[in-house]
Amino acid sequence: MSPSDKPVYRFVFLRHAESVGNVESRWQGQSNYPLTEKGRAQARALADRWNKEDVKFDLVITSTLARAQETAEIATSYLEGVKIESAELSMQAKNTIEVDLPRARANLRLIENLEDHDDVQRVTANFEIPDEMLAEAASA
Repeated sequence: MSPSDKPVYRFVFLRHAESVGNVESRWQGQSNYPLTEKGRAQARALADRWNKEDVKFDLVITSTLARAQETAEIATSYLEGVKIESAELSMQAKNTIEVDLPRARANLRLIENLEDHDDVQRVTANFEIPDEMLAEAASA
């Protein structure tokens, strides 16, 4: 197959339209905020533009978050039969470390403080604390 015979793929990356989290100045991450009316209007304006420019898509892939899915649905609403798929995206550590008692106590305090913070939605950790040490660290 010659280089000119190879298929050409075009990728378009689009960030979601304005969401409730944007308006509230929240760090959204994996939080599932919906679009605002302004966000829906932004997505409709993009759909109108793409429709006028005759932009076509074979496939749309979006995260599982409502703001991303709704943006994709509205922005491609002018296309008949376009397939929209969702993909789970996560940012979790894949390795772990073992910690000693002082570090275990410090990590548990940090996690507790993060979980109490309004802008933090989910806390994951990549450390292991043996059960006996966990009991001792939690009691301090």
